This record gives sequence, structure tokens and C-alpha cells, in this order.
Amino acid sequence: ANGLAKAQSEYLNEKSDIFITKAYLRYFGINKEHYNDIEKILDRPIRQERKIAYESLNYTIPESLKDNGEIIEKDNVLIIYGTKEDLDCTKSAIKLKSIMKNAKLIEIVKGNHLWNIIDHELFNTITSNFIKDNHIEDNSKINILE
Repeated sequence: ANGLAKAQSEYLNEKSDIFITKAYLRYFGINKEHYNDIEKILDRPIRQERKIAYESLNYTIPESLKDNGEIIEKDNVLIIYGTKEDLDCTKSAIKLKSIMKNAKLIEIVKGNHLWNIIDHELFNTITSNFIKDNHIEDNSKINILE
């Protein structure tokens, strides 16, 4: 199994960011034609995923968004947090929503740390619907707090 993981890692390191992004889209069942829709929000290379993950896991709002008082007019941003998350995570989500007025803010009922892995079907459905249609279906597992 380790040999396969190493081979996959080496193979992916040789691929372009565009290839990897389209592969992620296909993995989530989203047609690659939607790449152009999300390309606009990919203003940093995918290779910075570790930094992004670190900031996310440590509830860090990027410096470029902090304390500048600027409102970002984007309507293609989805902010999701769980009701059982750490209070800092909830505050960060609400702060991001105050900066990005047009973003969709969704609260996962009884969602806790790593809810997106535990209930990956819900996560995939929410993400896929948002990317495809910019629409989230309301259900008993989520609260839409727009």
C-alpha cells in the first residue's frame, strides 16, 4: 500500500494545477466544464494547500482580510461551520461572513470537528450543489444563515 501511495504522490507532483483541479471536480462528480466557473476564485496555487489547511485548522483569517474594514463583494463564497465546533471556529465563520456580505453561511446541526469527513455525503452534496447551481437545499441537518 505504501508503494502505491508513493507512486500516486510522485505522479501528482508532475501534474499541473489545472489537471489536479479538474481531477478534484471529477472526484466530486462535477463536470470539468465547471472549471472556468471556479477558476476565478483560484487566485493562489493549489500547492499552498498545506498553508491553507494550517490556517483553517487554526481558525486563522488571512491577514489580507483582517481589520481592513473592506467589504468583499463576491457571491461565490461558501462558509460552513458546525454547531458543536470550537467557539473560535464559529466566531471566524461569522467574521468572514461580515467581510463577505454576499457569501452563503451554513451551520451544520450537531456538526463538530471533522464533520465533513464523518458525514462526507452531506459535505459532497452541499459543495456540489453550491458549485453547480449556487444553491443549497435546506434540510434538517443544516441551517442556512444568509
